[in-house]
Amino acid sequence: MVIAGLRVAAVTTIGLVTVTSMLGLGGLGYFIRAGIQTATPNPTEIIVGVVLSVALAVVVDLLLWLSERLLAPWARKVRAR
Repeated sequence: MVIAGLRVAAVTTIGLVTVTSMLGLGGLGYFIRAGIQTATPNPTEIIVGVVLSVALAVVVDLLLWLSERLLAPWARKVRAR
């Protein structure tokens, strides 16, 4: 259960750090902001920023999920009725 909370916190933090770029504070959303702020919006930069942010969130979530499975082997066993 503890690692499940860490998974939620990690993915939420990645999302929030992506949004901080819109405030001009830097962060993972640099490409998204750069694509939006050009004279003619550049969808390539926006797509790259979104894909990288989502990929990072998925990779972190999968790594934490795998660590949860390794650290709690009793949770893998299915109870026989």
